[in-house]
Amino acid sequence: MLFHSFDRDPDDRRKFDWTEVYRKSDDFLFHADNPPVQEYTEKHAELATYYLY
Repeated sequence: MLFHSFDRDPDDRRKFDWTEVYRKSDDFLFHADNPPVQEYTEKHAELATYYLY
């Protein structure tokens, strides 16, 4: 991973942007196939809810 950032959206304090940059697609696929990353993503999905107001 070349870059990793988690930032608050400047226009909406309730939203965040998560950015990851990889050198090549295979690097991302290797990361995404990692069991701890998959477990984290599944648990995060339970918490991440998008509300429209």
